[in-house]
Amino acid sequence: MTISCDRMEIDPIWFDSMGAKTTCTKVVTRDTSILIDPGAAAMQPSYPMSDEKKNECRDRARKEIQRKGMNVDHVVVSHYHYDHHFLPDLRISNLR
Repeated sequence: MTISCDRMEIDPIWFDSMGAKTTCTKVVTRDTSILIDPGAAAMQPSYPMSDEKKNECRDRARKEIQRKGMNVDHVVVSHYHYDHHFLPDLRISNLR
């Protein structure tokens, strides 16, 4: 779901409520594009989901973040936790 107004688009790419620990957002204006906190981690042990499903959700989140963040101009990492950043998967052929 992308939120649009006259001057800006906001795309909440993935959030905790979608099964992986992250708050990744993409912002696009006429002049630039920004990816905020492009990371994802498995949910905490107390989260009511199997470890297998948690890892699956984390992997899906990472793929979606990489897909939607491929051509952004800037990346902002608010702080150094792995649910806010991760190293790119170099096996993805079109990753620069």
